[in-house]
Parts: sequence; structure tokens; C-alpha cells
Amino acid sequence: MARRIRARKQVIAQEARVNNVNRATLTIKQKALSSSSTSGDFVDHLKNLGLNATDAQSTAERITRKRVRSESRHPDVELAKRSGSLAARATTVIRDRSQMGVTTAHQLASANKKKAIALRDMYAQGKAGEADRKILTKKPRHLFTGKRSNGTNDRR
Repeated sequence: MARRIRARKQVIAQEARVNNVNRATLTIKQKALSSSSTSGDFVDHLKNLGLNATDAQSTAERITRKRVRSESRHPDVELAKRSGSLAARATTVIRDRSQMGVTTAHQLASANKKKAIALRDMYAQGKAGEADRKILTKKPRHLFTGKRSNGTNDRR
């Protein structure tokens, strides 16, 4: 019986070596790239389900379409346009981080007000002296230790 179990374990180990189960598994992106499905297959699948696939196909084509430089354009014009966009990008206004995500003056005022309310308690704590800050334990322990009361006979 034990000999059969050992033989079976050897067979399982050899199969695992053949299958190479310890190799790194592919990520989802790599699996998608390695598959041979196309957008046409996707459209056919949607049609089989009874769905209109024209919008999905046009969106996918628009997203994945690569920029193709037309041959009719003159290279100097192309270079001038590109250099203009580079200059515009270089001179873009760098906004303050406190104003990022804020579109209107009303939103900025509201955000500043909320910030002031949130910081008010912290500022008050900073102004208080070290002895004036909150004392977490209200009872001074040295006054209450050693006194016998209900169920506290064991620690003294």
C-alpha cells in the first residue's frame, strides 16, 4: 500500500514538472494581447447577443486609431506647428496646489473656510501651554492605590 502511494506521488511530481506549474502566470493584459480576438469578433459576438454594436466599434476604433501623418503636409509646416505647441506647453501657468481641483471663486472660498474650521482646534492647542493641555487621566492614581474596596484586595 505504501509503495503504491509513493509511486503515485512520484507520478504527480513528474506531471507537475512537465506542466511547469511554478512558472509565473501571465497578467490579464498579456493574456489579452496574446489572444487572437479582434474588434470584429467582438462586434459579431454582440450581434449574436442581439445588441447594436456600431457605437462600441466606432468608439474602440477612435481610441485605438494611431496618428498618421499625411503625406501632403510640408515638413517645415509640421515642425513649425509642433514647435508652437511645445512653446505653449512650456509657458503654461503652474497653479498653486491649494487651488487644484477648484474651478470657481465660490468653491475656493468654501474650501478656505472649511480649512480654517478644521485648523481652528489645532491652533488653539498650539497656543495653550504645556500644563494647560488636556489631562487624560482625571484620577491621580497614587491617591487611590492601596485602599481596600469591593474586590480589590489583591493589589496593593
